[in-house]
Parts: sequence; C-alpha cells; structure tokens
Amino acid sequence: MGLEKISKFRELKKMTLKELSIKSGIPISTIKKISSGVTTNPNLETVQAIAKALDCSLDDFDDNAKEKNNYFLYEDEKMAIEKYRQLDIFGKTAVNNTLDTEIKRIKAQNNKDYLMPIAAHERKGATEEGKKHDLEILKECYKKYGGNDND
Repeated sequence: MGLEKISKFRELKKMTLKELSIKSGIPISTIKKISSGVTTNPNLETVQAIAKALDCSLDDFDDNAKEKNNYFLYEDEKMAIEKYRQLDIFGKTAVNNTLDTEIKRIKAQNNKDYLMPIAAHERKGATEEGKKHDLEILKECYKKYGGNDND
C-alpha cells in the first residue's frame, strides 16, 4: 500500500501535520511513522481516519487500485465528474466546448499573450505621448481579441 502518499495528499490540501492530526484524531507521531514507512502495517481504522480527513479513499493509497491514476481529485472535482456523467451527448459537447474555450483563455493569459483591460481611465499626469501610447495599446487589444477599435 502506498502510504507514503499521505504526505503528498496532505501537501495538496495545504494541510499541516497538526491539522491532519486534529481532523483525523490520529497522533502526529503516528502519522509521521506511517508516512515515512517506519510503520508498515497500520491498523485499518487509523488509515481510514487519515483518508477521511484528507477527503480521499483507501484506494487513493493503494498502488494496486484498478483505476490507478497519478492525480488527486478534490470533492468539487468529483462532483463535477458525477454531474458530467449524467449529461447526454449534447450536454457533454457543450461542456467540452466550454472547457476548450476556457483552457485557451488561460493559456493565453499564462503566455502573456492576453492583455485585455476590463476598464480604462486616464492616467493623471500622463504626457500627451503617454496617452497616445495607452490608446494604441487599447486599440491593439480590441483588434486582436475581437473588439472594435471605435468603441
């Protein structure tokens, strides 16, 4: 069983050892021993309490689980998957298209390729040259991202 994953899940949840101990009711020293591999065969109730505190299942710790994956799902992600599975083909297509659009938007932002101001106002003390420069940047943004430079 991959109990060394406890530390990974705890870090993903941004949870300290003390917080995990309090939430699970398991002493910090026990959690450290299990996570580090010193305790190789903890009792089931202990592991269940830790899993519950981390919002995961025992399968998440099992290296031999049938549906093995290399990622952790938060509760809201699990709920989104359950809702997605209830959709018909049209609903799934709509969700997939929305996801594709949002991923493109995020990638553009991360690449600093996206510079679309939500609101603009005149800078106080700006020179005429600075104002012209700002206006040109706004016009470029509107042209690049589907706006109208006459707005």
